[in-house]
Amino acid sequence: MSAATGQDLRLSFQAAVLAFSLLGAIALERGRRAERTRMYGQAVNLYAAALLNYFICYASILAENLASLSGH
Repeated sequence: MSAATGQDLRLSFQAAVLAFSLLGAIALERGRRAERTRMYGQAVNLYAAALLNYFICYASILAENLASLSGH
């Protein structure tokens, strides 16, 4: 990540949040589709991928807040 200025760091966190939330939404929709077609093993894997992406998204939000508190 770019640590040159606080604004660059904030934009990096915002980009990460956007990217991982979109990937999570895609994985969630594909998991639903797999579940409807009774492909439960694939659905479980896609749901796990969605949860992982959402966790990374929330961790990025937390890191952004912590970085703003520390003055970066």
